[in-house]
Amino acid sequence: MLSVTNLIYAILPDNNVYVKQCGDLLSNEKFKTGISSPLFLRLFGIFSSAKNEWDKGLLNKFEYIIAGATFDNFLDHATQYHKGNMKTEAGVLASAVLEDTMKKIAKKNNVPAESLTLDPLIDKLVTADVFKKEYAKRLKSYAGFRNCALHANWEQLDIRDIGDLISGIRDLIERYL
Repeated sequence: MLSVTNLIYAILPDNNVYVKQCGDLLSNEKFKTGISSPLFLRLFGIFSSAKNEWDKGLLNKFEYIIAGATFDNFLDHATQYHKGNMKTEAGVLASAVLEDTMKKIAKKNNVPAESLTLDPLIDKLVTADVFKKEYAKRLKSYAGFRNCALHANWEQLDIRDIGDLISGIRDLIERYL
């Protein structure tokens, strides 16, 4: 019960009804002799209902909210490196976020992404009507920055390129995750 309650707290936002109900039930319990049967049944009802919604895809969007928040944290670090004129560090961090973001967007839109590099993945997302062709061109330029960063072709990158990459990834996350 504790593990499932912890999972609900971890994957759902604080204002979610399941989080509130679990909190209310647990805060009123004394736990002197273990968990009571009525509490167990109430919590089990909450967990069953949450699982049912998860299975229907109603809670899946939280996966992308959590991913977006995590990516935002990495991008904050990349931004600090960028401000410090450290294009290598900023470029590597931003590149990792770009690749993972693209894979999450593909998953969210049921587009197979296994073993695809970024350019073909972007093309698949255009075909699936996730991205417009004009936006895909911009994403492919970011993929080019990513390739330079991850293959240590630093002479092909300017610190402004990394700034564009970071800004573009933030826009991508806001629009599609």
